[in-house]
Amino acid sequence: MEEKSQMAEYEEAEPPRSFSHLAQEDDGTTSVFSWKRTFARHKKQVLAGWKIYRKSRIGMAGMIIMLSFVFMAVFAPFLTPYDPDFIAPAEDVFNADYISIPIPEDAAGGMAAESWSVPMGSSGSTEALDTITVYSREGHAVQFSVDLIAAEGGGVGIDIPSSESYDIPVGIDVMLPVLFKNEMFFAIGNEALHELSYDTFTTSRATELGFEPTYYSNLWNRWSLTNTEGQLFFAMANETILSIYSRTPDTSMGMSTVKVFFDKVNISSYAETADDVIIADPIIINLADEENGSMVVVPTDGGVAAFELNISYSGGLFNTTDNVGLGDMIWYISYEDIGDQYSRDVEPALEQPIAISKENPSEKEGKNRIIFASRDGYLYSIFRSNGTLEWSTTIASTQIRSPETMGIYPTYRGVIIVTGMTEPGVGFITIVDPENGLIEGGGTWIFTPDSAVIGRPEYVASIPAYIFASQEGTIYILEETMELRATFSIPGGTETTTSYVGNIVNNIGSYQGNYFAVVTSDGKLYAQSITGTYVAPLPPGTYPSGNTYHLGTDVFGHDILTNLLYATRTELVIGIVAAVLSAVLGTIVGIMAGYYGGWIDSVLMRLTDIFLTLPMLVVALLFAAVLGPSILNIIIIIAIFSWAGVARVIRAQTLTLKTRCFIDAAKVSGASDTTIIFRHLAPNVLPLTFLYMVFIVSAAIITEAILAFLGMGDQTAVTWGMMLQYLKISGNTLTAPWWLLPPGIAITMFSLSFYMMGRAFDEVINPRLRSR
Repeated sequence: MEEKSQMAEYEEAEPPRSFSHLAQEDDGTTSVFSWKRTFARHKKQVLAGWKIYRKSRIGMAGMIIMLSFVFMAVFAPFLTPYDPDFIAPAEDVFNADYISIPIPEDAAGGMAAESWSVPMGSSGSTEALDTITVYSREGHAVQFSVDLIAAEGGGVGIDIPSSESYDIPVGIDVMLPVLFKNEMFFAIGNEALHELSYDTFTTSRATELGFEPTYYSNLWNRWSLTNTEGQLFFAMANETILSIYSRTPDTSMGMSTVKVFFDKVNISSYAETADDVIIADPIIINLADEENGSMVVVPTDGGVAAFELNISYSGGLFNTTDNVGLGDMIWYISYEDIGDQYSRDVEPALEQPIAISKENPSEKEGKNRIIFASRDGYLYSIFRSNGTLEWSTTIASTQIRSPETMGIYPTYRGVIIVTGMTEPGVGFITIVDPENGLIEGGGTWIFTPDSAVIGRPEYVASIPAYIFASQEGTIYILEETMELRATFSIPGGTETTTSYVGNIVNNIGSYQGNYFAVVTSDGKLYAQSITGTYVAPLPPGTYPSGNTYHLGTDVFGHDILTNLLYATRTELVIGIVAAVLSAVLGTIVGIMAGYYGGWIDSVLMRLTDIFLTLPMLVVALLFAAVLGPSILNIIIIIAIFSWAGVARVIRAQTLTLKTRCFIDAAKVSGASDTTIIFRHLAPNVLPLTFLYMVFIVSAAIITEAILAFLGMGDQTAVTWGMMLQYLKISGNTLTAPWWLLPPGIAITMFSLSFYMMGRAFDEVINPRLRSR
């Protein structure tokens, strides 16, 4: 009797419709009243359905679980101790010698300088790291002395026993250590190049440039006390001025002095570059015995130009250098000319073109080509001797979609590093073969950090490894194959990018003693060994920094609990939005097919059959590869392949409803097809739509997890699927249960909650299930 009264109460929630009611709905004067009555009717249905639903233990359990996840999503910032972009500090995940020392306040006149430079390592008269120097535009420099000590636990360690503060010219934009006959610093700023003493930072020579440089070349430096070929070349430029600064030994004066030369040209005085402006750093190549071997190459907004580097000698016994200057343009190739060869547009170079070499000026190997990158992710190789195009290729791959190149650099290994941003907004770094422009390792030597790489990734040959920092301030150490060696944050945050400062044992070939340095956000110099032991992923516990990781960390140093809770937000969005889209699409197709019938029904149902028979996972992976792994694309993919089942059920219900008397009455009263569909059919199929939408949420969560696990997830989003994907590629599936279980359990419970709710809704809609 109680079951019958429940059924009667739910069925009475929809009163019978009369002809006068239908006529009033189509009469504009009573439409407001009609909508109020419709709302009241649906409200009564919902309340009646809730009375039935809450008697289902399975449904209530599912709702409690679902609301728990909603609570975690909403209050994630208050439930987790860290932000979603948190990276564990080095002291927790990287066991290596380090030192952190405040930059003296008196270095900035008693207060912190506005900005400190990237630390520079110098060797002085030794063959090992001797000092670390930082400077500011406010006219201050601090030089930290470096000592080699025994590290705790064995090995070598670093100590900074003292520091000295110096005044330097105000407004210095660029300063770099130089070893040519003796150690010094080049300091460029305020339209002048200052040669600063290594020990006192006093200006030993100042050369007026007559312009403010914004672009700087590689330092071509052969230095020797006895070699007459000892030469140093350094190019500087702004938008229209290109200059060359040179130092050569003056052997006629007993090899005790050097000659300094400076020359500049305006590129607008050359016909080919009359309307061009320089857009990136120039490069210097000096192969005097090669055809067109001595040149300065500079990229402009119109093309790439090579200017002759004129070096004249005195002859005779000492054959000293008489003059160094810039001469005629050797060659010029425009981006339009390059595009004509490939029938495509070529945008201006984003970064400097580079000479592919082992970076040793005494070697000729590898300096027969110039390689540069365009904004659209293409690499171009130009022959050094005549400027003709050798090859062109794109660096796009499954891991690098729509790349935006930001940097291209040579290495001592004879390969080139390319850095940039990918379409989803994450960074990339890859190794490219200069012979053909192809990514090394069969296209697999690619790494995608959390954001773009800042500056030049530095290669430490004695380890061997690459080290760099991302825009988020995360430090990365990679193997030569671009596999992760270590990643961590710096305590106090970073004010500058990372810099390899040298080896405290021996700068030539020593594995131990390699150090990098940064300036932290709280005004400290932080130096750490690169050859430490990486211990992430960390099990749950409290670590040296004082941080507690309740569920441990992953291999990247992310807190598992933080990722788990923030991922709930993404999963809710994916599940609900994908379910709504697919349910709405399926409902529309089902109603249209069932109501109109005929050829419309045949076409729509054959289309539905196609989607029902497609192998969803395979096609979804294909679509994800084509569209790109973003959250929006994943939602679209799930919605596209989830509507067909809903359409079949709604069509069957529509076929039943359209034979009812109230539909015939609506037609007799003159109601249009649109009115019948949206006012009479749609409200009556909505319960079924809502039921299947609940089931689709579970399927959407599982589908996203599968796509992410197979490598088609959104790297910019925190999801449970991406947590499992990172676990798989890190190789810690069997060794880090604290990483494996939380996202796996979350996916299971979240999907189960919607399935349990769906079962309860099914009982509300189908009275027969309540009697079982």
